[in-house]
Amino acid sequence: MTDELDELLKTYDTEAGDTQGPSPFKVLIVDDEPMIRKTLSDVLRDFTVVEAGNGATALELVDRQTVCVIMDAKMPVMNGFEATARIKERYPHLPVIMHTAYAGEHRTADIVDYGFSGYVEKGAEAVSALREKVKRACLKYQRLIEYSAFTHEPGTISAMKPDLREAIERIETPFFVFDLDKIRSKCTRLLEILKPDAIVYAVKCNALPGVLRAIGEQCGFEINNAGELHKLEKAGIRSGVMINSSPITSARDVPRLAAAGVQAFAVDAFSQIQNLKNNAPGAKVYFRISTDNTGSRFELSHRLGIHPDTAPDLIRAASAAGLIPWGLTFHVGSQCADPDNWDKGLRECGRLFKDFPTLEMVNIGGGFPVYYNRAIPTLEEISKIVHQAFERYFDKKPLFYVEPGRFLVGDTAFAGSSVIHVENNAKRLRAIIDLSLFSGLIEILEEGEGFEYPIETDATGPEHIYQICGPTCAGTDIIVREILLPELRVDYASPETCSRLYLLNTGAYTLEYIGLGQQAGFNGSPIPKVYYIDGGRLVEGQKV
Repeated sequence: MTDELDELLKTYDTEAGDTQGPSPFKVLIVDDEPMIRKTLSDVLRDFTVVEAGNGATALELVDRQTVCVIMDAKMPVMNGFEATARIKERYPHLPVIMHTAYAGEHRTADIVDYGFSGYVEKGAEAVSALREKVKRACLKYQRLIEYSAFTHEPGTISAMKPDLREAIERIETPFFVFDLDKIRSKCTRLLEILKPDAIVYAVKCNALPGVLRAIGEQCGFEINNAGELHKLEKAGIRSGVMINSSPITSARDVPRLAAAGVQAFAVDAFSQIQNLKNNAPGAKVYFRISTDNTGSRFELSHRLGIHPDTAPDLIRAASAAGLIPWGLTFHVGSQCADPDNWDKGLRECGRLFKDFPTLEMVNIGGGFPVYYNRAIPTLEEISKIVHQAFERYFDKKPLFYVEPGRFLVGDTAFAGSSVIHVENNAKRLRAIIDLSLFSGLIEILEEGEGFEYPIETDATGPEHIYQICGPTCAGTDIIVREILLPELRVDYASPETCSRLYLLNTGAYTLEYIGLGQQAGFNGSPIPKVYYIDGGRLVEGQKV
């Protein structure tokens, strides 16, 4: 965690040659001993440091730019306990660290009750520990504020037309709403900006029938196996561009995919060449190479893909087996934040194209990110790098395929939930909602701390720090560990009036993990209902 803040602080390092100015992280040091303030200021020189000699002065200096306060306990004019209490009245979530020689006089529980986030005893050996504690407190507070800020901006629900918003507010929770109009728009945008010869949507990302039909109006499909083929057929899709980018498709599934019209199969091993030789003789094949996944939330190349240096032997073996070497593919990793990964992958492809000039197609995979809680590169930035790489590394531009999943559907949906219970403890409030992590939010568990869906709420009033949990008894059913939200309302006599939380950008890898036909999910948690926005109207999932 502190490595992330170190990188941010380097950007504002006032000792660096290309300084961008003082650090935006303002730390207030409050102590009546000037030498102690100077020592701490030197230790925290990466931050913008402000000093106060007593609690009263601290109250004058603390403001919204302050991300941490280091507070002495015993001082003239106003001591640290009273000053902390008053600071917390104005900024209840601002971390205040007690720095005192008298920590032993107070129990840890008492220190927390006074509003301190923790304490460090004075002494030379504790200085480095204090710096680490300040860094952790700053980053945690910064994340809390940035993540929570979304709830104060005009959001997906509040920006809707009144009749559509009112229809959504009447739906019984939990539910998912998928905006088919926005999905169509994203397909069009990808075609216009990236300009591929074909988009082949990764069916595994979201295979709801209405979603597949909307995407199929402009795109083809990437199908991993017979199960995904069945989902396409169930949606009424039986033609168009179809490829198979899974180099581990079973011998039972390969002939069925070939018979259904899948035009090409990916390979990354000699064993898969034997599979295709026996079950799809004469098939077109494209070779999946392993490339850099640095900066992606979900790394994929550690499991699938052959090293580029080994690819020539695989290409020759495929040709010897009677298969048709057609092209290359790679994947930069899901939710890729580093556009240079596409350049690196295309550089390797360009080298292999020169060695094997009969190759025709390059599939740059997916990885195009959508917004959750961190900055992402734009599609325009990625497109520029991709097309520059084609010009730089290829004698002539190959047939250009792209295989998005998350990009087309990730930010086109939201999940609706109701608060069913609120628990209070010393550090935070815990809100229980009727949507479980196990009912469509499993990527939170896969990714761990740091992956959070933006949240919008209809609640109003004073803010509190909440932990948001699902309705099961599982200790892992935690949807958000900390977020600032207006006071959430629970009415046990009229449950329909309880506050609602809307989890945004939940269109990718959500309902694919659960069986929608079940009566109940894990631990009896409710299975969300599915709705679509189609032509500006809200319709039930089974009617699309």
